[in-house]
Amino acid sequence: MMKRIAYLVVLLVLLAGGRVVAGKPSFEQTLREFRFGLYPLLDSCADEEEFFELVEVKESSPASRLGVLARNFLKEHAEDIRAYREHLLERLAGRPPVAVDSLRYEQVEGDINSRFEQVRASWHESGALPSLFLLEPLKGMELYRRLNLANRISAREYSRRTVRQEVGGMLISARRLEDGRWEVMQDCYYEIYRFMYDLDEGQVVEMKVWQLREMGENAKRGEEVRPEELEQPKKPKKKRRRLQHLGT
Repeated sequence: MMKRIAYLVVLLVLLAGGRVVAGKPSFEQTLREFRFGLYPLLDSCADEEEFFELVEVKESSPASRLGVLARNFLKEHAEDIRAYREHLLERLAGRPPVAVDSLRYEQVEGDINSRFEQVRASWHESGALPSLFLLEPLKGMELYRRLNLANRISAREYSRRTVRQEVGGMLISARRLEDGRWEVMQDCYYEIYRFMYDLDEGQVVEMKVWQLREMGENAKRGEEVRPEELEQPKKPKKKRRRLQHLGT
């Protein structure tokens, strides 16, 4: 079930138009043309289960050929892909650092890490196509961010939150650590995320989440977790005119 949810969420990530930050022009163009050239095979897949290799597929099927093409591309361009990812992260490193205000935010506890590991393992076992989808570091982080929300809040609030964050955006920063790892901080207003990205593995290896304290209190009381609604200005009451009846 977790695996299916992961695939549905990544579709949202892709449909939302995960924007590619300009990397090395030569490889970025190669990547764009390779992806675009997959459309005929993508249209030939019977359904999303075959597309994501959730069911056994024949060697001659479009899904199988997609997997072969993706694996060959990733293998052939391994060094270019690493350099491309590093370039994308370096662009974020020049931004003002994102910090966690402990007076406003509290760390989200629970089984976030276990769910995170489940999704990470399922993607790792699912062949080359998921790796191609999540080739850019921020796409993988968006997947985990959406999955985290989908497991913690109602569907109605998830829809509200997604719209608000598409309008408001986020603050994001990155810094290089040791052993090819990067720390990426994302301030989404309602939550702040800390991702550890391993450049050699090409994936997120750790995630921490903080949320607004008032939202945590609502969750403990069993209330729907939702942002504070803005107080709407009250409309002035219309004065009723008294009708004077003239006596005869």
